[in-house]
Amino acid sequence: MRVVAWFIGGSLLYAGAMATRALFFHHHPSTMPWWIGGVAFIAGELLIHLLLLARGEPSVYNSHG
Repeated sequence: MRVVAWFIGGSLLYAGAMATRALFFHHHPSTMPWWIGGVAFIAGELLIHLLLLARGEPSVYNSHG
C-alpha cells in the first residue's frame, strides 16, 4: 500500500512541477509520460530507506520507524 501512495504522490508532484514550469516559463508540456514521476519517487524513497537501513537508523523496514 505504501508503494501505491508513493506512486500517486510522485505522479502528482511531477504533474504539478510540469504545470508550474509551463505557467512560469511558457514551456510546452513535457513529452515524458505522467507516470515517470511516480516511478522516480518510488526509486528515491527506496534509496533513502536503504541508506537509513545501512546506517542502522530507524526505518519503516526495520520496524523502528
